[in-house]
Amino acid sequence: MSDTDVSSSSSVSAIFSSQSESSEPEAARPPPKKHAKSTKVVAHGGHKRKKVPSRLSSPQLPVSKSAAKKKRIVVDEEPLTIHNETLINLVEANPSIWDQSDSSHHDIVKNRKLWDQIICHFDPRYMEKSTTSKKKIADAVHTRWKSIRDRFVRDYRNSQNAPSGSSGKRVTPYVHYDQLLFLQKTLSQRS
Repeated sequence: MSDTDVSSSSSVSAIFSSQSESSEPEAARPPPKKHAKSTKVVAHGGHKRKKVPSRLSSPQLPVSKSAAKKKRIVVDEEPLTIHNETLINLVEANPSIWDQSDSSHHDIVKNRKLWDQIICHFDPRYMEKSTTSKKKIADAVHTRWKSIRDRFVRDYRNSQNAPSGSSGKRVTPYVHYDQLLFLQKTLSQRS
């Protein structure tokens, strides 16, 4: 190597070293992002749900329509799937749960037994479980029913309050609206 080659290589290395020194110090730089498999627990409707990590959920994957019609919870390491249509049919078959004009509507013991029967339909071993597991399962089923009922009530009232002949904004009807029309009797009782 010639003297000019050495001096030019040393000047090039001096330029690179001065650039690295002029950049922000190591402590001021943010740490590199890590892709951890951790999940966040998110409070939703009074219950805690696990949020799927972002790198595991893909927007390209198709979502099945049946996933929107049921809710899956995990209690004591066992999955519990609540089908909305089945829950609606079971509640409709027991009017003392939802009909305020029913003579046994205010009978707490009878209604608790009816709810236990409904829950046993989704989890046949429900009565054998511990008290805390029973409470988690019962809370999940009750919350699911309240969510279904509240959505129907909101849509029903919106349809009743719409002015006659107005086109209004186009709203997709609730999937279970027709199945829940038995509840309109209770809504007219409250008005």
